[in-house]
Amino acid sequence: MDTLKGERIEAQVIAVCNVLEPYRKGEKELTGFYDIEATLDRQGVDRGDFIRIAARLFGLAEYGELVKKFDTKNSPSECRTFNLEARP
Repeated sequence: MDTLKGERIEAQVIAVCNVLEPYRKGEKELTGFYDIEATLDRQGVDRGDFIRIAARLFGLAEYGELVKKFDTKNSPSECRTFNLEARP
């Protein structure tokens, strides 16, 4: 069972990275969480999963600038700020 849980989490992290990548590269304009919510839902990532994953990703240098784009009225309150867990 632990293997299945680990594989699910890994798949969710990959899904979040794939969704965020065009925004990170500047290929798409991100105005908040609602821009990506439906895409994440289709890939099995709910809001709570996203918050846990994003809190780690946004602590990494390559994703750090994206965190500011979530602090808008186009994001629910729980997706506006993140407790950044990753270390540089």
